[in-house]
Amino acid sequence: MDDATPAPEPQPEAAPAPDLSAEVERLQGLLTARDEADAAAELKRAEDQGEYQRLYEEGSARLATLEAENAAYRAAVDARNDRRVKGLPEALASLIPDGMTGGKLDAYLDRLETHAERFRGPTGTVSRTGAPAPAASAEVLEFGARYGITDPAEATKIHNAYKRRKKRFGG
Repeated sequence: MDDATPAPEPQPEAAPAPDLSAEVERLQGLLTARDEADAAAELKRAEDQGEYQRLYEEGSARLATLEAENAAYRAAVDARNDRRVKGLPEALASLIPDGMTGGKLDAYLDRLETHAERFRGPTGTVSRTGAPAPAASAEVLEFGARYGITDPAEATKIHNAYKRRKKRFGG
């Protein structure tokens, strides 16, 4: 006897999802063009009604006020940051990159101050863990000088990592 069950029909493959990025870009371009046209129409309307000069004067006055407030704020932030830098241990103050000012320096000082207590010690020579730093050997100091590392603890750490890598991978 023949088995009269019909063979399953092949299922059509699912169509890949259409790439909508081109459509999104086109719509964003239309939106930008519409916004620019609206702004131009508003400017034209104001100009037609004789309000252009008044709007310009109001905007100039507001700009002058904001610039004065900004200058006062920047001066206050710079003065605060100068006091904060002077309160840091020399080992941490030397880590601040030259030319860093304003909000970036403020955020950088926040991070440094969280670690400042570890660096304050009776001798001023304290490691990252808070324990007194071991005396660096001449080999480590020479290694640090070769690569521009002035902190003996940092030079020791990097030198030890260099030796481990050299031992592990040869060379």
